[in-house]
This record gives sequence, structure tokens and C-alpha cells, in this order.
Amino acid sequence: MRYALLLVTLLAAQGRDRYVISNYEAVFTLREDSPDVQVVLDITYRIDEGVKQDGFKYVGRYRPVDVRAEDESGRPLRVSVRKRSENQINWSFPPVTSGQKRVRVHFTLLDALRGRKSDANRLLADWAGQFRVPVERAVYRVRFPLSWAGQLESSRPHMELRRSGGLVEAVAQQSPLRDKRLRVELRPGVADRPSPIDGSPWIPITAGGAALGAAGLAAMAVARGRSGGQPGGQPGGQQGGDDSGVEASVATMGCGGGGGCGGGGGCGG
Repeated sequence: MRYALLLVTLLAAQGRDRYVISNYEAVFTLREDSPDVQVVLDITYRIDEGVKQDGFKYVGRYRPVDVRAEDESGRPLRVSVRKRSENQINWSFPPVTSGQKRVRVHFTLLDALRGRKSDANRLLADWAGQFRVPVERAVYRVRFPLSWAGQLESSRPHMELRRSGGLVEAVAQQSPLRDKRLRVELRPGVADRPSPIDGSPWIPITAGGAALGAAGLAAMAVARGRSGGQPGGQPGGQQGGDDSGVEASVATMGCGGGGGCGGGGGCGG
């Protein structure tokens, strides 16, 4: 009986969160006349118990290329891409048993913009906020060429438009992260998409908007509703990272049980 109680205690301990994401920044950069989107995920883990030595992120069915990662000192990390029902980016680093570990993951998503330059472009990144551990602070940044002027709508409430160097930047912050989806529409667009992704319908944005005039920035709250993601689940063991995601045609899913995230749908840690 005593051994059975000990086994139950050990299994319960393995099911606890051994780390959280204390800070997460996702930066999406759009370029003139290109449907590809450059992405940087800046993730800081806080490890309270156990060992953390790797991470991962699902990026939906978009194809990631030019994938690389580095730690807080700029040292390159080993990365790989795995094709499941969605594309999964993996990275690893020397084991960390306590304290913080920062990872920056860079990649380009091919043909990630929908629509046409003369009408509107839409960026669907429902995968961006899906994690299997709590995220204490999250910042989304969407950057467009400085020459762009038009109307912006986003699924993120209170997204602000700013000028940052030679770019226009839309920024949304949340502490802790609850609203997981990121969907942005800019009208007119910046590029033409050569072909549709999979024939899936566009799900309208219903959160807020901002206008960018030729003379400068003018933020306008539209507040027509709110679009949230699904809650994450619990991690298991030492497997981990940050993953998520699907495109608009696939229902956004939570991380589910512990340890085995399966084929995407928003499971990370």
C-alpha cells in the first residue's frame, strides 16, 4: 500500500507545470510585393522544477524556411522542421534545471498572406498564441512597409499602430495571455498571393480596427466583439517548447492532456 501511494505521488508530481513562459514576443514582418512573412518568436522560459532542454512550435500548414534559433547569448541552437498534419519547428539547448532560458526562433512562412494587393491581405496566425503552459506576458507585433497607408483590422483588441524605424508596426500586449488568436487584415494589401491555400473560407475579424492615413497614424477603436482562443493544457515530463497552430479552416484546439501533443492544433510548452 505504501509503495502504491508513493507511485501515485510521483505520477502526480510529473503532471505539474515544471516551467512557465514568463515572456513571449511574436513579430511578423510583411514585405512589399511578397506573400511570404518573416517571423521571430522570442520566448523566455522560467524553469522552476525538473529539466528543460528543448522546445517546439506548430505553425499550421504554412511551410517554414530559413529556420534558425539562438539563445540569450547569441549562440546558435540546433533546429529541425517536422511535417505532421501541420509543420512543427523544434529546437534544443543544454539542459536547464532552474532559472530562465531565452530562445529566439527565426523563420519565413511561404505564401502566408492571403488576398490581393489591390484589395486586401489577410494574415491568419491562430497558432501564434497556443501553448501548453501558462504565458505570463505576450506581445504581438505585425510590421508593414512604411509606404503602406490604409485600414487595418485585427482580432486582437486594442491593437495600436506605431512607427518603428522604417516600418509601420501594429502592437498588442496581454498579461497573462488569454486571447490566443492573431488575425490581421490590411486594406489595401502589400502583395498578391499566387494561389489560394486550400480553398478554406475567410473567417471575418470581429474585434477592432485602426486607420493609417498618408499624413500619419490615427488609431480608431472599432470594438465590434472579441475573438479568443482555446485554453492550453498541462505539460508532461521534460518534453516541451511552444507549439501551436492551425489555419482558419481548422478549428483552434487546446493542448490537451500531458506530454503528447500529437499533430499540432496548438500544443506547446
